[in-house]
Parts: sequence; C-alpha cells; structure tokens
Amino acid sequence: MSEAITANGGDLHLPVGVARELEAGMDRGALSEGTQPQSGSATLEAGTEHNSSSLVSSRSEAEGSAFQPIAQLKPSTGSDARTATIDRNTTETRIKLTLNLDGQGTYNVRTGIRFFDHMLELFTRHGGFDLDLLCDGDLDVDQHHTVEDVGIALGEAFDKALGDKKGILRAGYFVMAMDETLAVAAIDLSGRTGYVVDDQVNVPLVGDFQTELVTDFFDGFARGGRCNVHVKTMYGRSNHHKIEAIFKAFARALRGAVSRDERMKDLLPSTKGLL
Repeated sequence: MSEAITANGGDLHLPVGVARELEAGMDRGALSEGTQPQSGSATLEAGTEHNSSSLVSSRSEAEGSAFQPIAQLKPSTGSDARTATIDRNTTETRIKLTLNLDGQGTYNVRTGIRFFDHMLELFTRHGGFDLDLLCDGDLDVDQHHTVEDVGIALGEAFDKALGDKKGILRAGYFVMAMDETLAVAAIDLSGRTGYVVDDQVNVPLVGDFQTELVTDFFDGFARGGRCNVHVKTMYGRSNHHKIEAIFKAFARALRGAVSRDERMKDLLPSTKGLL
C-alpha cells in the first residue's frame, strides 16, 4: 500500500510508513524554496564525434600509465561469478573498467574530473560493489564525452555481470537523507531504457564538475544497462549535497535491484520470459 507525498511541486509514491515519516519531517522543518527544478529529460545529441588525433586528459599520460587496479578485486570463479570487464574505445574516450557486484565497496577510479571521481567512489562504497575504472577522455574539448561514456560503460558492466538475471530482485528504490537534502532513486533492470533526472541543481559548476552532465551520466547508464533510472532531489540547499545524495540513493537502489532472491533463484523476474 502506498501514499503520495508532495515536495517542491512533485508527487512521490512511497510505502505508507515512509511517506508519513517524510511528511512529518517536512512539516517540522522550514524548507528553503530554491529555483524551479530543471527538466532532466532533454535528449542528447546522438552520434556526435570529435576528430582528434589524440585524447588529452587532465592528468599526464605518464601518471595514467601508473594506474594500479585494486589488489582485492579478483574475478570470482564458478557459476555464481558476477563480474564484468569492459574495454570501450572511441575517438573521444578510452575506458577500461572491472566490476564485481558482490564486492566490499573497494574502488580505484580515475576520470580526470575529481568531483566525478568522488561521486563514483561513494557510489561504489554505498552499493557494496568493487570497481576499477580508468577513463582517458578528450577533456580539452569538454567533460561531456567522458561523463556520458563512463555512464554507458558502467551500465554495460552491470548488464554483463548480471548475466541472464535469474533470481535477482530486479527493482529497487532508496530514500537518502544527507543533512538538509533529501533524494530518492528508483531502478528497474527491465531490459528497457528509460531515465528521468531532476536534481534541482542551480549552479553550472560544483568543484570541477559541469553539473548539467548529471543527466548525461544517468542517461548513459540507462542505455548501457538497459534499465529504467529515476532520480530526484526532493529538496535541499547545497548543490554539492543535491548531487551526492542522488548518487548515494542510486547506489543503494541498485544494490537492492541486483540482490539475489533465494526463493526465486532459478526464475526470471518477469512474466515475459525475457529481460
């Protein structure tokens, strides 16, 4: 049984107990009225490429060659292994990543965008995954290609690691509080691509990160992972917190969605027979 709550003009359906707790919290606190949420459903330009003879990252090539993967991240063996390695190379980015769904939250991430690294690191820790990720992108052009392509590659890694998806919960959601900010995320590993992002961020930069690219990351993940991703900041003051709370909520929602259901370990979580 669910109940709808309204925050900053948006309706959110949650289990009755959660909804009432959130309503009580919002009644007690004076929520600051920020700028109106910007729509996150803008369509990306497809197939754009930049003709460059070499990719330039903000870190030197010599430093990049010293990148060492996580010692603890050892591929599992046997039929229960849920790991994936992705090598994705275009004229705009070169990405290599290794993912373990059943990890311990260890990470080694380098994209050349420090705030973005921070988001991916806390995503890994809160999701309980293990992640090695190195991206060498054309940051001399823009951050767009790097952020979008990392999203695509990471989504592809999850899709690959899940295999036939038998026995997983498939869907998950999480409500994440971070100081004055509240964010929610909902995931469905449906085999279909869809995304909605409403982060309510009202500045162009947080740290060294171009904030409009939050949408591009989740768009890329939804396409690579063949899944539905909905993330929303309900309210908040700090733009840093708005983005960070979304990434934490996303990680914990995804952690639930990829979890195994022992009662249905041999069944696909769909009546269609295909995900």
